[in-house]
Amino acid sequence: MMGMEGFGAGGPFMLLVWILLIVAVIFLVRGMMSGYPQDRADNRSGRNRAREILEERYAKGEIDQEEYRRKREDLEE
Repeated sequence: MMGMEGFGAGGPFMLLVWILLIVAVIFLVRGMMSGYPQDRADNRSGRNRAREILEERYAKGEIDQEEYRRKREDLEE
């Protein structure tokens, strides 16, 4: 009778497979979760950039004070 009794449920190789599986699951979960906060940070930096552009346009005289205030209020909403 040649069985698998001598390998002890896979031995060190089976332990390695389980460790790799757990690490893969951790990376997948972290990858799915990490996108959300980054999207929020990108959105905030996009608003800051829009405000900078608005301030530059006002400083160059491309828009008047009323338009500047109106657009600034739109960005703050």
